Amino acid sequence: MELSKVNDLEKENNDLSLSSVEFFDLVINNVIDKVKSFRDTCISNKIQPAVLNEPSDGYNNSCTPLIMAAQYNRAEIVELLIECGASIDTKNKLGINSNIFEK
Repeated sequence: MELSKVNDLEKENNDLSLSSVEFFDLVINNVIDKVKSFRDTCISNKIQPAVLNEPSDGYNNSCTPLIMAAQYNRAEIVELLIECGASIDTKNKLGINSNIFEK
């Protein structure tokens, strides 16, 4: 999907217009209903927002939302993020990806 269409969707849909900090807060605080809504919006519009794989300097050595969800043992959030297209291979500044937290 072209960038202009993604930007239009973000304006129309609050689920896609979250800042990375807001998105990390949803993950860390285990706000499953909001992450489900985000996932549903991504799937129905066939998009993969950048926030899924963007490391955030404000959180734990530039972790991605998926790494944070795995670190905080948010199993359902991990599944939802992967369904949205989050990469399991993206690493933080320490070279850690979400796989290190598997049990």
